[in-house]
Amino acid sequence: MQDTALKWAWRRFVISAVLTVLLLYISLAPLLGWLPGGGLPAAVHPVGGPIYFALAQLVLFAAIAGLSARVLVEGARKIIARRPGWYSLLTVGVAAAALYSLVSVIWVLIGDSGAAYHLYFNGAGAALVLILLGESLEARMEQKSGLAIAKLAGAEQTFTVLRDGRERQMYALELQAKDSVIVWSGERIPADAVVLEGECAVDESALTGASLPVDKKPGDAVYAPSLCINTRLVIRVDKVGEDTKLAEYIRLADQAKAAPAAPGNGTQTDKEDKLQGESVWIGIADALSFWFVLIFAAASVVAGIAAIIITRGNFAFGLRVLALVLISALPCAMGIAAPAAILTGMGRGGEKGFIIRNAAVPETARRVDVVALDKTGTITEGTPVVTDVVPIPGGDPAALLALAASALRSSGHPFARAVVGRARQKKLVPKEAERHVIHPGGGAEANIGSRLYHAGTRSLLAEKKIIIPQQLDLEAYRLENEGKMPLFLAEDGKPLGVLAIADAIKASSAQAVKKLITMGLDVVMLTGDDSKVAATVAAKVGISEVMAELTPEQKAEYVKRLQAQGKVVAMIGNAANDAPAIAQADIGVAIDASAPATHYAEIAITSPDPLTLPAALSFARATIRNIKQNLWIAFAFGVICAAFASGLASLTGGPLLSPALLVAGILLCAGGVLVNSVRLAVR
Repeated sequence: MQDTALKWAWRRFVISAVLTVLLLYISLAPLLGWLPGGGLPAAVHPVGGPIYFALAQLVLFAAIAGLSARVLVEGARKIIARRPGWYSLLTVGVAAAALYSLVSVIWVLIGDSGAAYHLYFNGAGAALVLILLGESLEARMEQKSGLAIAKLAGAEQTFTVLRDGRERQMYALELQAKDSVIVWSGERIPADAVVLEGECAVDESALTGASLPVDKKPGDAVYAPSLCINTRLVIRVDKVGEDTKLAEYIRLADQAKAAPAAPGNGTQTDKEDKLQGESVWIGIADALSFWFVLIFAAASVVAGIAAIIITRGNFAFGLRVLALVLISALPCAMGIAAPAAILTGMGRGGEKGFIIRNAAVPETARRVDVVALDKTGTITEGTPVVTDVVPIPGGDPAALLALAASALRSSGHPFARAVVGRARQKKLVPKEAERHVIHPGGGAEANIGSRLYHAGTRSLLAEKKIIIPQQLDLEAYRLENEGKMPLFLAEDGKPLGVLAIADAIKASSAQAVKKLITMGLDVVMLTGDDSKVAATVAAKVGISEVMAELTPEQKAEYVKRLQAQGKVVAMIGNAANDAPAIAQADIGVAIDASAPATHYAEIAITSPDPLTLPAALSFARATIRNIKQNLWIAFAFGVICAAFASGLASLTGGPLLSPALLVAGILLCAGGVLVNSVRLAVR
């Protein structure tokens, strides 16, 4: 559908551009003497064939106007509704040029060949073709952002299915209830299911927001699109398609998208309209154009009456001045004022790590006053790391870490990988274990030299009847209260210390939050994770307001309450459980491109760096400023042309607004708009 719209937009523009070039050549070549004899056959030359000269321009302009009919009809509709806007201003200018030129054509047909030099079809045609160029650029922009989003979402994965005693490769959409599916390490679980075989750590952060993996064993439930981390599982499909928990979240997001916005927040009433609706630049231009329509209409009447008085009753000259002032209302460069700025901004945004879905986003993003952040994967890395190494009194932290890495080296559990990874960062070399036993959900035991080591949870040590000293136990409880997972290490039944595992905070998260606050924005954390974990992370990055242990529905409801208070809310998340809140928010931002969340987001952040968020919001503000500057450049063109059209220039010996002068003004104005837009690229 988007490809069809883009092709039609460009086809209209190309055809109109070719017709406009021909129109400009026919109308201006003989007037400016660019080529010997005007470069035109005598039959269509204003001297030898004024009738065909005039009719050729009329026919070419009619074709261009036909291709631009939607814009002109919309402008007329708004005038009739007494809500004149940008399209209305364009329609007034085009109509004035067309009617004035049509009268001149009639005079040519009657026999007044001099009227052939007063045709303004060229200026009106040039204005319309620039409008079509702007629409084409905008269609191209939306297609580029859509392709980028689709690329980020990734291709659909196939899974190994055991059906009728055979292994088959099938897509998730082809699965049926009671199918047995093999899910390998690193694969996402394709449906809601029950574990039949295997024990595995599963990352459920996409659904629950929990920062740490959950151990699963036979009989446990697993949900799409959770990630199987360390070993393979065989699962029995329980629910597929619309019955899964993921589908439930998507339904919630769809409901939030379609629900009317809260009164008072100044947003559109339908999120789908915001994603696909009328461009923001039209809204800005409408606000300005309402007054300019009135100003140009009043100025044309005043100028016409003044011209009649000054020329002592020359009504023909007065009517000409009146028409020319209306023609000068042609805001030609307004058609590319915003698309040029936004297309430039899109290219620059891609370099900075974010994609804007459409032209309506910058204006809404500019008005955001509350930023709601998910925790897991947004503020934090979403992967476990070792945060603390606490030996017993007199113990060596480095030795404790090295021994724990040695005991856990053969385990594929993410906690074990975190310990081994931290040891390698410290340039510690784990020892080889002669014997290694995995205790699923508990930890591991290993024989290293003549010693027996147990590394794992409190429950593992209790199972092995290893008593934890009170001081070490208190340290473990302190770590738990900070939202961390304690892992103990014991040597020959005697605890040596405890290590803490937690989801690492991204290096730039605190700086990003500080920048958002500096921009005058309120920042709140919305997470489904444990309240202790959330409070600890929030304190470290500088967020004072925290809402934890929220379901996806509660996240969306919290955003709705903020909107009911008149707030404009941006919601930033990276997973399916964030989709309802992202859909509800005025500006949804998907970080690191999770497919379900990205579908409902207006901005997709391609970089996991949190600093990209304040950069995107800041860039939206700069883009709107650039658009407004471009619009004022376009209106300034109208004012300058109006000075010539009103006869002010002719009073000091200058010309009236001639067809050549009108076209020159249009081209200069378009050039000024493009040059101003390019400034965004070097920001």
